Formats: sequence, C-alpha cells, structure tokens
Amino acid sequence: MEKGILSIFNILAIILILYVIFLCYRRNTKYKKHYIAILIIALACNLAYCIYLWSNNFTIMSVALNINFMLGTWILYFLLAFTNFYTGHIRNKVFSVVLLALVIVDNILFIVNIFNPIMVSYDVVVKNNSTYLNDKQTMLFIYHQTLDYFMYACSAGLLIFEAVKVPSLYKTKYICILATTTIVVILNSIFFLISSPIDFSILLYGAVSVIVYFFGIDFSPILLKHNIEDLVVNEMDDFLIVFDYNSKFFYANKGAFNLFSNSIKNKSFDEFILQYPELRDTAKSKKVIVNNKECYFEIVRKSFMDSHNKLQAEVVLIHDITISEHEKSLREYQRTHDMLTDTFNRTYFIEKSTEVINNTPGNYYVIATNYTGF
Repeated sequence: MEKGILSIFNILAIILILYVIFLCYRRNTKYKKHYIAILIIALACNLAYCIYLWSNNFTIMSVALNINFMLGTWILYFLLAFTNFYTGHIRNKVFSVVLLALVIVDNILFIVNIFNPIMVSYDVVVKNNSTYLNDKQTMLFIYHQTLDYFMYACSAGLLIFEAVKVPSLYKTKYICILATTTIVVILNSIFFLISSPIDFSILLYGAVSVIVYFFGIDFSPILLKHNIEDLVVNEMDDFLIVFDYNSKFFYANKGAFNLFSNSIKNKSFDEFILQYPELRDTAKSKKVIVNNKECYFEIVRKSFMDSHNKLQAEVVLIHDITISEHEKSLREYQRTHDMLTDTFNRTYFIEKSTEVINNTPGNYYVIATNYTGF
C-alpha cells in the first residue's frame, strides 16, 4: 500500500479526532477534560505519523517514530487516568506519582534514542516505491513494552470490573471503551510481532475516538429513557392519540385506549375526526359524547411538520375537564336559584332584567311582589 493512500486514511483520522474534540468542547460533561487530553495526544500522534509517511529523510522519519512511541505511552497513561475517573475509582497518589515517573523515564530514553539507539534502531525498507523504516528493538525496549501493557491492563481491569457489577443498561458504555481500546492494542501488538514497517493501528484512532464519544462519553441508556417516557405518558391523566403522516393510527396512551376503546387502532385520522368532530380543532372546552356519556374536554390539536413543511404526525391531546365543568355548572345553578324551591332567585332576575334593558332600548316598568305564608 503506497504512502499516499496511508496518508489519506491518516488525515481522515485527524479530521475525526478534531470533530470529536469539537463535540466535547460543546458538551458539558464531567469526563470532558480527561477525554480531550487523550484526544489531543492522539491527534499529535497522527500528525507525527503523517510526517513519517510524507518524508523520505531517514532522520526525520526516525524522529517521527520515536515521538510516536513516546506519545503512545502518554495515551495509555491518560487512558488509565480517564478510566479511573470514568469508573469512579479513587487513584492511589503514590501509585500515580510512581507511574508518572516511569512514563517520564521512558520518554527520556526515547529522546536519547534519537541520538543514540539505546531503545530501538531503524533499517530503511523500500516497499512499492515508498521508503519505510523497520525497527529493531534492544533489550531496553522491553521496559517500554512492559510499561505500556501494564497501564493498558490496569485500564482494562477497571473497565471489566465496572462492567460486571453495573446494571445491564449501563454495561454498553464500559464494554465499548474496553472493546475499542483492546482492538487497537491487539493490532499494534500484531504489527510489532511481524516487524511491519507500517502501524495501521494509528489509523484507527479517529474511528475509536468517535465510537468512544458516542457510546461512552455521550452515552445515555435509551431503553431506560423509553421506559420512563412510556411510564410518564401512560400514567398521565390526559389522553394522547397520534396518527402518522399517512393518517394511520400510530400511538395512544393507556388513558386514550380506556376512553375510546381499542377500536381506535383500526381508525384513520379522518375516520376518528368523523366520529368525534368536536376534536378537530384546539378548544378550551368542548362537549363530546363518548360511549353515550357527556364529557367535557380541553383539546390541543397539533400537526408536526418537518423542515420541508411536510406532515410528520397528527397529535390530539385531550384533557378531561368534565368534573370541573359539572362543578362549574352546579355553582352557577346555586348562584341563580333558590335552594328551597329550585326557582330563579333575585340574582338571576337582576342579571336578566339588566341584560334585557341594556340590549333593547325603551321604557320599562318593574312590578315586584312578595309572597309570605305559603
């Protein structure tokens, strides 16, 4: 595979990493800083690998590979820090300081390696008219490998431990991070064992960053959300009925099924409105006969449109105000009637006579009488 094609994949990885960094900056999450630190190092690692791919100069290529080794160790170091924070485990300060010191020593050895190959030496390899470097590890390189695999093993152990004990809804985010990082580490190990001059695992950094972001950082248990939404919608007092863009029945909550019976499933929106024309438009109070019962509803009717102004769904939300309307009617009756005789009282007479006088000009005479002892 020519360097040009490898460079394209590497640039795509860089673009994906930059995209995820942008998403992280926009999202307010407690994991943001830790994950961005890993992404920035991964970005630097891909940039260094671009220099390796674009150059044919031995010195520049060898320096780029040494930088890659150093940055790879920092990625695993910050991955462990991120995993600690992500799983809620408290890091041991002494352990952290010792581990940081070991990483710094590893980096110093690779800096020295640029001038004196104490860790790894490089041979020039020409493949498909492209120049690559094939590394030859010294015994001191074992220190670097041991440190890297140890840090990854700690991260994997924390993720496995957390994935085992958390509820099944939350296992996805831990398994996702574990699976993606494990794939990268295994691929890196394979290319190392076969002494390949190309490390394809670096090209996966972009894809891994996207997967971890959406399934780990931006993770939300969709099933749990749906269960909660269903609970809220089903148990609310209002009646919700939804028809799709073809006017076919789509959804009704439990209250709507109890009110209109299951026959609503077989009706289109037009058929439903034909049976209950009072529900066609939004209204504060409408009298509707349902199952031979007089009901009063507050109705909200809404059509949901997409960005192209095409119908997505017809929604009818019904709030039952029958009890309050009956109470309102009772209070009005008590206000305008005598409770002993059920005849109109003085309040009703004054209101009606005032209404007639105001609406019909002219002279009027009022005859008042009083009955006692009947």
